Amino acid sequence: MDCFLTELPPDNQIVSAIRRVKRSWGLAWTEDLGGTINRRNGATWILTPSKYAAIFSPRWAKASAPRELKRIIDHYRENQVQRMICGWIGASSPRNLPDLLAEEGFEKFHEYTPMWLDLKDLTDLSKPPAALDITCQDAESFELDKYLPYFEPDEVVGKSRLFSKRPRKAWYFAARLRDEVVGHITLFITRGKSGIAGIYDLGVIESARGQGIGTALTVVACKQAQSLGVRYVTLDPSPDGLPVYRKVGFKEVTSGQTWRLFFT
Repeated sequence: MDCFLTELPPDNQIVSAIRRVKRSWGLAWTEDLGGTINRRNGATWILTPSKYAAIFSPRWAKASAPRELKRIIDHYRENQVQRMICGWIGASSPRNLPDLLAEEGFEKFHEYTPMWLDLKDLTDLSKPPAALDITCQDAESFELDKYLPYFEPDEVVGKSRLFSKRPRKAWYFAARLRDEVVGHITLFITRGKSGIAGIYDLGVIESARGQGIGTALTVVACKQAQSLGVRYVTLDPSPDGLPVYRKVGFKEVTSGQTWRLFFT
């Protein structure tokens, strides 16, 4: 039987669980896209075939951080990457990491508030159009419309592999309105004593927004997690989505930052 986090932990363990599921999600799709994963001295960084380059929540000692950061920058430069990102959840490690990034030419381009839901508090307020049909797609029927937000055409094969792996970690839901795919969402889980679920790549086409489709997709993903025995779910909200997620039951629990560097 799968094991998940079942009791509300202290704040620092909540942040740790959120870091873990987000890192695991990033590593899973990197692997299935055929990318490379590197781990060294408190940092994990990836490079996909499409040259997406990222450092996930580094935990560096203050003395070694400048050296480790330069090493990764040089690695990406040698691989002819056009840009790279570095992101973390909670407090940066070391505390002066933003200053180190700025010294290397990074710019902060995204601040957000990861949210947390105890599924016992899930409130289904979705009132989507009656014709809306949301289905979970397996690897064989996996498809994405090229106009959907958070979709890259070269990810289809890799994500198909991810959704076919066993034991299963990821579920993909597509929303159709009058036979047109108008939205999608991915649920990803980690197992073990800190196991939780993460919701990623929620997107609804512009012409279908404002009808509760995003909310309905979120609730469906949460109910899927609940059916698996998961108690807690996290997501990274957009500013527009914050009020909706609060109504569903999500609460802000920490902060996150993402910095980027363009190579010239």
